Amino acid sequence: MSSSPPRNRAAVVAALVSAVLAVAKLSVGVYTGSVSVIASGLDSTLDVLASGLNAWAIRAAIEPPDEHHRFGHGKLESLAALAQATFVGGSAVLVTLEAGGRWQSEATITHPHVALLTVALSTLVALALVIWQRREYARTGSMAVAADSAHYLSDVLSGIAVMAAVAASSFLGLGFIDPVVSLGVAALMLFTGLNLARKAIDTLLDPALPEVEVRLIEETLRGFKPPLLGWHGLRTRSDGVNRFVEVHLELDGDLSLRAANEVYGDVVAALGEALPGVDLSIHLDPADEPDPIVRR
Repeated sequence: MSSSPPRNRAAVVAALVSAVLAVAKLSVGVYTGSVSVIASGLDSTLDVLASGLNAWAIRAAIEPPDEHHRFGHGKLESLAALAQATFVGGSAVLVTLEAGGRWQSEATITHPHVALLTVALSTLVALALVIWQRREYARTGSMAVAADSAHYLSDVLSGIAVMAAVAASSFLGLGFIDPVVSLGVAALMLFTGLNLARKAIDTLLDPALPEVEVRLIEETLRGFKPPLLGWHGLRTRSDGVNRFVEVHLELDGDLSLRAANEVYGDVVAALGEALPGVDLSIHLDPADEPDPIVRR
């Protein structure tokens, strides 16, 4: 895994961008009377809170283990992602309420060109942020950065829908389109929130490492010859930041302690090279039989 600065930088940049977009869209939404632009602005406002929470969580998650948290603080990123899901769900409710009120009032959009220009620029900025965040996630593997990226992708999609709504309401006389699209934005936000919650909960439940990494571990172990006769009890998990591997090595029961320790060191070095940064828990067991066994 990468170090803290790139991970935290992604969250800080996202928070700053969200703040600018929120102010711009809310101001223009109120100025033009477009409920879909206001809805998008509310979403960006919650993005500021979510990204700020991510910045804290990322910094806290990479803190080393302490007396009360022996396995580190990696799950804080998943908790931050779960909080993001709550924020997104809350904003979806606010947008739905605003859309319902605007539908009943049948308010019209004024200065549609201003609304279109603002939303178009905001959408392009959000798209650029998503592309950058995807690259950061590829480098760091941060659950919080992935959650932010998924959220901003929904902003891009909703921005396109909002532009269509403003155009249809203002230039085609279809005033009902604006609140309808805002309801669609709310539905997209709710879907995004549920997806984030699902991924965060999965991480909190200690999922196994990806199959490709498990196969890499097995292939690395198969590369050893006696006195390593086999292994059993291979278990893997991830807390969203750190990776943990536990395995029992089967050695000749008559092997000296010094020789067994050498095998242990070689295995640790090999697995550490195959999966840099992995947290290893290796146990040495006497094999049930002296001949090589199936290495599973």
